[in-house]
Amino acid sequence: GYGPLHYSCHHQQLECAKYLVENGAQLDFMTLDQKTPYSMLMAKSPNMAKFLMANQPAILKPKVKIISVISVL
Repeated sequence: GYGPLHYSCHHQQLECAKYLVENGAQLDFMTLDQKTPYSMLMAKSPNMAKFLMANQPAILKPKVKIISVISVL
């Protein structure tokens, strides 16, 4: 389901989003359909997307797990 920040982003409530971010809202929290607050704003509100980007650039980067393999002969 949606978290509070998802709802404020969906309804483009910048002041609410600022308050939530300043008080520890998780910017990388994903919904069941794999949406983050930032992804919800990409087309809706450039100003809010810019605010979220400035506060949490890590949400733009995919999380990649690097695995190394060692071959023994």
